[in-house]
Amino acid sequence: MGRTRRDGGIRDRVFCGGISRHTDAALEGQVRCRQPDEICIDAHDASALGAWWSKVLGWPWGIDADGDVVLHAPPGAGPKWLFIAVPEDKVVKNRIHLDFRPDDQQAEVDRVLGLGARHVDIGQGEQSWVVLADPEGNEFCILAADD
Repeated sequence: MGRTRRDGGIRDRVFCGGISRHTDAALEGQVRCRQPDEICIDAHDASALGAWWSKVLGWPWGIDADGDVVLHAPPGAGPKWLFIAVPEDKVVKNRIHLDFRPDDQQAEVDRVLGLGARHVDIGQGEQSWVVLADPEGNEFCILAADD
């Protein structure tokens, strides 16, 4: 089920699965979004990064027919994650990132740091969430349980 927000005074949008669909009368009855099938992540070392995220998420992983690393989400946990090998390293801040909401933020931050994540400063200042990066520098956040 989506949620509605005021989008900078432009118009209301309904968010379903993280993708917006306009609520214009002209679009009534038209489905403008689908459940994502996979999240694709470019990686310098797809096997290593996929294995790392498998440990973080506790999801099984394997190699698909194209040689890409696939993390298989449990039923109802969202799309699978596909790690695609690319020759270049990540060089700038992500334009999209994932937020995780554990029951115990500090315990999860400590656990993920122990697996090889690192703290990063993207200009967030003092916030209730913690910004971390995976071994290839992809940012993600660990939210407080009560945010």
